Amino acid sequence: MLSREEIQELIDLTPDQKKAWTQLVRAIKRCKKANIHFYQVLSSLHGLNGNNIKRIDESEAYHSVASCEINEEANLQHLDCPWVETDCSWADDTHYVTIKNITAHAADPKKPGR
Repeated sequence: MLSREEIQELIDLTPDQKKAWTQLVRAIKRCKKANIHFYQVLSSLHGLNGNNIKRIDESEAYHSVASCEINEEANLQHLDCPWVETDCSWADDTHYVTIKNITAHAADPKKPGR
């Protein structure tokens, strides 16, 4: 069994991954500055014009422009917007990582190429 420290080493980003992560963080900051509103559905991250978004929630009653009538046209599943797959489709409950080739890592946690 791997220790917490060994698992941490296996999930830590490589230098190239850290560089890519930094670029992603900067891109997200630029998107926020440009007022892009992010909308995540399972593993799909969508971008919406934040200049016109007051909120996104599960209530159907608030989305009509003129009144509190239900406006099915405002259902985001039926609208077109840019999106990207993120492989990030988890809620806020507890999650566990499964390490590739865990037997090899347990035998030699410093094995090259991990």
